[in-house]
Amino acid sequence: MVYEAPHLKIKEGDIKPVVCAVGDPGRANLIATKYCDSYKELAFNREYRTFNVKYQGAEFSVVSHGVGGPGAAICFEELIKCGAKVILRLGTCGSLKPETIDQGDLVVTTGSGAEDGVSEYLVPKGFPAVADPTLCIAMRDTAKSLGYDRVFLGITVAQSVFYPSPAREQSLASYAAAGAIGAEMENSALFNVASIRGIRAAAICTVDGCPLKWDEGDYDPHGTKVAEGKDRMLKTGITVAKRIVLENLYQLVCMWGPKECRRDADWTISVSDRSSIFYLSVFQDSHSEANLNKR
Repeated sequence: MVYEAPHLKIKEGDIKPVVCAVGDPGRANLIATKYCDSYKELAFNREYRTFNVKYQGAEFSVVSHGVGGPGAAICFEELIKCGAKVILRLGTCGSLKPETIDQGDLVVTTGSGAEDGVSEYLVPKGFPAVADPTLCIAMRDTAKSLGYDRVFLGITVAQSVFYPSPAREQSLASYAAAGAIGAEMENSALFNVASIRGIRAAAICTVDGCPLKWDEGDYDPHGTKVAEGKDRMLKTGITVAKRIVLENLYQLVCMWGPKECRRDADWTISVSDRSSIFYLSVFQDSHSEANLNKR
C-alpha cells in the first residue's frame, strides 16, 4: 500500500530524496519561485507547504515545517516515509556568542542541545543530537566557496520556548557558558528523527539577533543584515542540495593520499584526481558505486 502523509498531504514517491526544509511556508515559496529554475507545488496543509523544484539541473524538494520541535518532527517523519534520504534545514537562530557572531552571520550546527519538547520521547535521555558530519563540512565549505566568510561551525541548543522567561534565560546562559554558539527550536528534533530513521541531516541558520540581549534591541528578524544573511543561507543550502543530487556525492577533505580508498558499512568512498579529496556517496546503492567508479 502506498503511504499517504496525513499532515503533509503527499504520498510516498511524490518527493525527491534530497529535501531542503524551512520553517516558514513563505520561505518555501520564495525558494521555489525566486531561487529555482522551475517548480511544482505538491501540497499546502497547515504549516506544511511542499514543492518539487529544479535548480541548475538538480531536482530536489522544498518543504516548510512550521515553528517548534513537535510539529517539525511530524514533518520530518512524514518526509522520510515519503522517500526523503537527506534533509537540509535552512532556518534562523539567535547567537549565544554576540561578541563574535552577529546578525546576518551563518551558523552550521554540528550538534544540538535537545530542549525541544519532543526529543525526550524519541531517544534515550542523554542521547546526543548530532548532524551528519560530512554534510556539516559541505555546508561550511560551500558557503565559503560562494564568498561567505562569516560562517561558524558549532553546538547550538533547540528550545520549545521562544519568548524570554526566567527559566529560559538561565538555560541559555548555561548553554552559552558551556560553549554553545546559537539557539533555535528545531535542529535537535531533526537530528534525532534522522538518527532513529537512518537518514542524513544537517542545518544551517542565519543569525537574527542574540536572545541574551533582546532587551537591548539585539533582535531584528526583518532587518537588512538578516535579510542578506538569509539570502546567503538559502543560496548555500540549495547549492549543497544541487551538489548532492548532481554528483550523488559529498566532498570531504581527508588526511589520506590520492590513491587510497576504503569501504565502511554505510559509505562508498572513492578518490578524486586532486590530492587529499575524497568523495563520499550519499545513497547506499549500486548506481552510486558505478558513478564513483567513473571518477
